Amino acid sequence: MSKPSITVYTVAYNESFLLPQINKWWHDRFSDVRFELYDNYSDDDTPNMALDLGWKVNQFDTGG
Repeated sequence: MSKPSITVYTVAYNESFLLPQINKWWHDRFSDVRFELYDNYSDDDTPNMALDLGWKVNQFDTGG
């Protein structure tokens, strides 16, 4: 029986320090996991870090 694939969806604003920890936690537990980040135009390196980790990045603006 094959394991199901998992997609993790998360939102972020200036959370680059957490992304490697999130990535590791999920990959330590599941062999087939993907990530989709919804980034509120972070002004740190969050979008680039996510892309470097192989995540799909979507940017959105809450207007506030």
